[in-house]
Amino acid sequence: MTLAGNRTRYLGFRPVVDGDREVSPRWVRVRTYAETDWTARLPSFLRMRVRNVFNLAGLLLHRPPDATIIHAYGTLVHYGLLHWALRRCEPIVYWYDGAYAPGGTFASPIPLPTRGLREFLRKKVLGRITVFVPWSNFTAAMTADAFPAAAARTVVVHPGIDLTRWEYREPTPHEGSFRLLFVGADFRRKGGDLLLRLFERGALPGCELDVVTSPAELAADDRERLEATAGIRLHLGLEPTSPELRAIYRAADCFVLPTSLDLSSLAALEAMASGLPVVISGVGGIPDIVVHQETGLIARPAVEADWVQAIDRLRSDVAFRQQLAARARAHAEQHFDSRINGARILALTRAAAARTPRSGKERRPLLDRLRSE
Repeated sequence: MTLAGNRTRYLGFRPVVDGDREVSPRWVRVRTYAETDWTARLPSFLRMRVRNVFNLAGLLLHRPPDATIIHAYGTLVHYGLLHWALRRCEPIVYWYDGAYAPGGTFASPIPLPTRGLREFLRKKVLGRITVFVPWSNFTAAMTADAFPAAAARTVVVHPGIDLTRWEYREPTPHEGSFRLLFVGADFRRKGGDLLLRLFERGALPGCELDVVTSPAELAADDRERLEATAGIRLHLGLEPTSPELRAIYRAADCFVLPTSLDLSSLAALEAMASGLPVVISGVGGIPDIVVHQETGLIARPAVEADWVQAIDRLRSDVAFRQQLAARARAHAEQHFDSRINGARILALTRAAAARTPRSGKERRPLLDRLRSE
C-alpha cells in the first residue's frame, strides 16, 4: 500500500528483501479507493470492496508462495477468506499498525466479535494468520483484547526507518530564530492546528515553523491561515525521504507533533535520527518511540501551555537538547533501524514457511521458536 507511512515502510523493507539472495520475492501493489480510476464512480462503501477483490489478482493468479506478508487490512480479509476456502497452506504474516474510528478515537486493528455468519467468517480469517506483527505494544494489546488467541502468535516489530538516509547532526548554540518542524499528512489530526493557533497569537516569539503536510488533506481555510501567518513556511507534496525533505530536517532545531491520534510516528523517528530533539504527544504507540526526558519530551496533545513550556525549555538549554538528541539517535539505532527490523520480519516469515507442512491442513507454527529467529 503506497499511502503515507505505509510507503515509507515499503521503501525501507524492499531493499532488505531484494538484497537477500535466498528470497525470491513477488511484490503486489495494493491499490486503494483514493486512486482515480473507474471505481471512483462507485459508492464509497462499495469502491474499497471492489478494489480489494482486484488486489487479490496479484496474489492468486500465480503459483502459491512459500509465505505471504500482508499489511493492508482490506486485502487481508478477502485473501484470508479465499485462503480458507481454497485450503491454501502458506503461512500469512500480518504486519500492521492499527486503525482509527470516526469521531477521533482508536479503533480495533482487527474485527471485533460479532454473531452469526460474520463471527464465523471473522474467526476463519484470523485463524489463517500465522503470526501477528503489530508495530507497537499498544496495537498488540488492542489486538489481544479483540482476539485473545492472537496473543500467543504476536511479535511486535516496528518497521523503523532507513537510518542511512538521515544524517545525525548534533544540536549547537545559534543566534536568530529557533526553527520548529512539523511533519504530518493529516494536518489537524496531527495537531498542526494547535501550532498554528500559537503562532497566530504570537505565543512563541523568536520561533519559526516549517509545516510539511499533504495538500489533499489540508483544508482550504487552514492553508490560507498558514500562508498568512508570519513565521510559518508551508511545504506541500514532498515525497518521503526525498532530498528536499531531508534538507528541511537538517535546517530545523526541534521537531514538534501535537498529534491527538497516532499509533506511531515515522516522522518523529526521522527527526530523532537527524539529531532533532522531539516534542510529541504520548498517545497510542508513541511511548515505544519517545521516552519522556530521555529520548524526547512528551506533552499533552490539547494543552497549549505544555507545548510552549517544552519548546522554551529546549530553546534555552542547549546541553539538554544535545543530551536528548544523542539518546534519541541511539534509541533509533537500537530499536528502529529498518534494515534490522526488516531482517527480523524476513526471518519470522522464513521460519514460519520452514515449519509449515505443505498440505491443505491448517498449520500452527510454534511461535516460541519463531521468536528466537
